[in-house]
Amino acid sequence: MQPNKALVGLVIGLGAVIVVGVGILIYGLVQKASDPSFSFFAKPPVDAGKAAVQAPGANPLGGQATGQGTGQPTGSTNITVTLPPGTSVVSVSRADDLLMVHTVDEDDNSAVLFLDPTDGRIVRRIAFGGRR
Repeated sequence: MQPNKALVGLVIGLGAVIVVGVGILIYGLVQKASDPSFSFFAKPPVDAGKAAVQAPGANPLGGQATGQGTGQPTGSTNITVTLPPGTSVVSVSRADDLLMVHTVDEDDNSAVLFLDPTDGRIVRRIAFGGRR
């Protein structure tokens, strides 16, 4: 009995499609686990909280944030964020198009500031109470 070459080719081709599809599925799951905003097909929607920004120079910690204020770096791109006395920076990292600055004060109160890196504006502040 002679095997049907077209049917064998079709089965091998569909098997390859299944293997590639499972590989892409595993890749997507790993990416989604490490970055919840990951998407193969669409850009994630803009967080509505990012639209509500404070006025340039406003700092809910009581310090001053000074920068260009224009949204576009011009001339010097140095930005200074003044923190209240006794407040120190624990870490700085990047979150989408913002800088996350983790601060702690003398009373062990912790806060995370989300800064716009182009002009130093504080876009959002998350405060945590002291440890007990």
